[in-house]
Amino acid sequence: MFQFRLKPLQKIRENLRRERQSELAKALTAEAVVRDKIESIVHEIAGTKEDGRRLVSEGTINVDFLVGLRRHEAYLLAQKQEAEEKLDQVLAEVERRRLAVVEADKEVKIMEKLHEKQKDKYDAELAAKEIVAFDEIASQRAAGKGNQ
Repeated sequence: MFQFRLKPLQKIRENLRRERQSELAKALTAEAVVRDKIESIVHEIAGTKEDGRRLVSEGTINVDFLVGLRRHEAYLLAQKQEAEEKLDQVLAEVERRRLAVVEADKEVKIMEKLHEKQKDKYDAELAAKEIVAFDEIASQRAAGKGNQ
């Protein structure tokens, strides 16, 4: 019966790969959250600009309200800039974690190939032993028939 002696190491590497995949999934979730935040800010900026245009087109100009809209727009632009910087950091982390998953996957595949090679070698040796045993049985039977 074939026993892969490095099975515990293979299990450790598989667990490590699952852990790395989980970390990558968390980073991808963080990326989606930051992208959603940026999109929300962009929509809010567009709404603020539209409010300003609407007020001007109606002919009702409240300078204080327009100044307030511009301040709010400047605040939103600053938030957007901050969120974009955060997105850059998150993207770098996503790439780092993606590379860690690739490396862990390589390690698992190396163990799988080693397991497969050792299994094939074991099977070949077993087949060779069986052939020798069958040849021995055949030669004993042939010798037994020759004596009769």
